[in-house]
Amino acid sequence: MGKSRYKSNEITKKKFNCAAYIRLSQEDGDKEESNSVTSQREIIDYYLKNESDIELYDYYIDDGFTGTDFKRPSFQRMLDDIQKGSINTIIVKDLSRFGRNYIEVGNFIEQVFPQYKIRFISISDKIDNFKNPESLNSMIFPFKNMINEEYCRDISRKIRSVKLIGAKKGNFMQGLAPYGYIKNPEDKHKFIIDDEAAKIIKLIYKKFIDGEGYGAIVRYLNDNDIYCPSRYKKEVQNLKYGNPSCTEETISNKKWTIQSVKSILENQVYCGDLIQGKQKCLSHKNHKSIRTDKEEWIIVENTHDAIITREEFKKVQKILEEKQYTGAIKSQPNLYAGHLKCGKCKKFMIRKYTGHRRSNPEIMNYNYYCSTYTNISRNECIKNMIRSENLDKIVLKAIKHQIKLYLKADKLIDEIINQGTDNDTKATIERIEKEMKEKRKIKQKFYEDWKLGIITKEEYMKYVNGAEKTINILNDRYKKYSEKLEEEEKLNDNKEIFKNIKEYENIKTLNKKLIDDLINNIYSNEDGTIEIEFKYQDEYKKLLKLAKKIKKNT
Repeated sequence: MGKSRYKSNEITKKKFNCAAYIRLSQEDGDKEESNSVTSQREIIDYYLKNESDIELYDYYIDDGFTGTDFKRPSFQRMLDDIQKGSINTIIVKDLSRFGRNYIEVGNFIEQVFPQYKIRFISISDKIDNFKNPESLNSMIFPFKNMINEEYCRDISRKIRSVKLIGAKKGNFMQGLAPYGYIKNPEDKHKFIIDDEAAKIIKLIYKKFIDGEGYGAIVRYLNDNDIYCPSRYKKEVQNLKYGNPSCTEETISNKKWTIQSVKSILENQVYCGDLIQGKQKCLSHKNHKSIRTDKEEWIIVENTHDAIITREEFKKVQKILEEKQYTGAIKSQPNLYAGHLKCGKCKKFMIRKYTGHRRSNPEIMNYNYYCSTYTNISRNECIKNMIRSENLDKIVLKAIKHQIKLYLKADKLIDEIINQGTDNDTKATIERIEKEMKEKRKIKQKFYEDWKLGIITKEEYMKYVNGAEKTINILNDRYKKYSEKLEEEEKLNDNKEIFKNIKEYENIKTLNKKLIDDLINNIYSNEDGTIEIEFKYQDEYKKLLKLAKKIKKNT
């Protein structure tokens, strides 16, 4: 560890505005009573009573957040207050409360905090980089950090092992119970049926078996103001639902979607089986979840009461398979997937097959509809529809026009590059650098002559002032030509933008790659007009402006 950058004489009279940071997480083994939020707060308060120069600014409490990363809400709020200058001191009960990632803890305490002149105090570890700067230089500091991280790694390994054994026994080892169930108050690893939500699940299965599609089911649920699973869990069951898309502000607007209905129809849990291990964390440090292969899933049958019969579940799975197969036969690649949106609600539009074109039987016709109006609710947007035949004509014409503009700019850039301005500018810069170097040598020679008594001080000052004036003029020229060279190089580098566009110069029909390469978004409006956001639009305008500027100055 490097030496402390703090100097006591710089901040002796400074008033310290203190952030009291408190963290608790069962996930990395913080089970001791001494680590409770209340206990940490009491220890910090008692310490601050004896420190007259420290004034408490605020408590920053992360309850239920792991110490292996720093994406914690209160920790991030504390960093914001540091940047604002609101606080200049951080106090924790011990280093493990601050974090359990050896590298990151060291980075914050030795690199980040010194930049902001932050006083750091760890009470139990007797660290105070203001009163005792050497407390950070001791071998104990990095050693404790490594122990904290190893402890967390060991705990994480044990927790995973316990969860794996429990899952294989048929115990539910995750957070919230699936929609349609609640955890058994007498055994948190078992489910009991939630009657209200179970009615909705039975309704979804019945409608699907009776032949209704995803969209019809979704519209029925939303039009009848039936809460979707996330909203139900938060507003009816009063559960702490951790989905980022379901905040206090947005939860009341959450609706059923095709995906949420499809997930219920595919979920084996509703016929009484428990499926776990579909996802796993990358490591005890990286909490990003990744999907596992189906072979790794842990499936235990008949672990809880079923909401639908096993026969109903199998029947639905068969319908889903047939639906997927017939869809694959009818469809051809959706040219506008990921690009075509409703101009009003800005949500993606969906397509529906309408038959083959009379003009060309090999081409299938589709209508595109607003997904919100079609699949969510008639009340959420407008009835926005456009035919694929009309859309294709408009998009093809717009692409041809845009390609002409791009190639025109490309031609202008080629003309500038072929004029050799780049090399001319570099040569000019080299001449200026050489002249500046010579002037500095002359300036140094005048200094030596003055010190040797060859010239007087007045003569030296006269020569130096003249040399300085020339150097300043050369320096201004140097900056001017350096900026010019930077512009020319930027022009040359960005020519790559147009590299792939030339292959589309003579296009006659649309294809998926063409649209993906050239278009960001297409907005279809209710009045039949189309707005297209092309890729590189901003770059094109900037490059064209830059090219004209360079050509004018050449």
